[in-house]
Amino acid sequence: MNTMETERTVNLRNLFFRVLKRWRLLLVLLVLGLLLGAAFKYVQGRLGAKSSPEAEKEYEAQVKEYEVQKTNCEWAVKDARESLEAYQNYLDQSVLARLDPYNVPTAEARLIVSATAVDETSPNAPSVLSNGIRYILYHLDGSLRSSDCFSKLSALSGTEERFLRELVTFIPASSSNTLDITVYYSDQDTAQKIMGALLDYSDEASKGLKPEGIASYRVDTVTSYSGTTVSNTISTAKTNISKNLATLKSNLSSAETALAALSYPKAAGRSGASLSDMLKYALLFGAVFFLLGVVLVALKVLFPYKLLSAEDAEQGFRLPVFATYGSICAKHHTRFDKWIRRHLEGKTSGLGTDAHSEIVRVASEAALQNADVLFLIGTEDDSVMDEIRESLEKAFSGKEVKLTKGVLSDPGLLGTVPGGSSVLLLEKLEKSTYAGIVSELNYLKGRDVAVKGLVLFE
Repeated sequence: MNTMETERTVNLRNLFFRVLKRWRLLLVLLVLGLLLGAAFKYVQGRLGAKSSPEAEKEYEAQVKEYEVQKTNCEWAVKDARESLEAYQNYLDQSVLARLDPYNVPTAEARLIVSATAVDETSPNAPSVLSNGIRYILYHLDGSLRSSDCFSKLSALSGTEERFLRELVTFIPASSSNTLDITVYYSDQDTAQKIMGALLDYSDEASKGLKPEGIASYRVDTVTSYSGTTVSNTISTAKTNISKNLATLKSNLSSAETALAALSYPKAAGRSGASLSDMLKYALLFGAVFFLLGVVLVALKVLFPYKLLSAEDAEQGFRLPVFATYGSICAKHHTRFDKWIRRHLEGKTSGLGTDAHSEIVRVASEAALQNADVLFLIGTEDDSVMDEIRESLEKAFSGKEVKLTKGVLSDPGLLGTVPGGSSVLLLEKLEKSTYAGIVSELNYLKGRDVAVKGLVLFE
């Protein structure tokens, strides 16, 4: 018996695009390879890592050091935050912080001390007089700076003593026997009231003093000023406030950064694989899985076990594919018999690629015109074959269409097919095997039955 072998022509361009059609499978394999590669390296690193006693001791020491550093950093953050909050609270209440150094309400006064010595003719009289005046001057300065004095000023102005002390300056000068007093405040009236209270307090403080060698003395206010002025003192103080605030904020930021930079120590041999190693293995496994997928898909396309498409049938068996039942009707929204008529009249391009559509049309037309009886030989019992037979009978009036279900499974059914007849094989995509179809073709060829083409269904 003559046998029939299938031959296939490989077109690299078609092969590339047919492999590319399986991109979803290739993508799944690529992702699977990436995950398995990373997981493999991670597990390998964890299982292969061992820790020696020396490493354990070093690790414990690192943990203790970490705990100490963490505690210190936490305290530093706490102290910096509390200092900043306290300073900010001070600024919210401070009168000095709200002053404009270029327009400061000010009250100024200068006190001058004069005295006479007990013995004016004594050679030591100038020295005694100078010492006596210095004593009086610094006594006044100390009295005016005292807590008693500022408590009275605080009650008068309604300002806390700590904020009031920033607004009053005392500058004693023994060379000129003077004491300069300056009061700054947010309003002129209060500044004048504070200055008046200071002068009254200085009058009381200067009474009853008995400097050695001094017969008499007096304290006079020689100059006084009240109004707004530009103050370098306030300007310098405001600059210092800004610097202090910036320093406290910087300290807090540095402490928080140091705390955030701390990381729990990793013991030697416990960290497993590094991220870079995991990435390398992920890429390696991903590439291998992807290439394996490409090879497997290419092999499946080149050497398919089952019939996958009309193009495979035409290349493999050198037979025209008359039509693919099912996809035609869905694609063209028409009945199968109507589509056949249009197909033979050249009104449709048919199935498959454009390169095969004309071959299918001409070969199918020749097969139908040269056969008085059309036999459809199917591989299994399926109602779709009855539908195809009925459609062909409607499409080709005058042609007899017979249906034989089964070739090799029940050869007795072929008794109705006389020798020299023309038949069409009916095969199911993704179910009919190449080996089975080859066996059918060889069997029919031995019985002198001409196979004119194939009809496929999904």
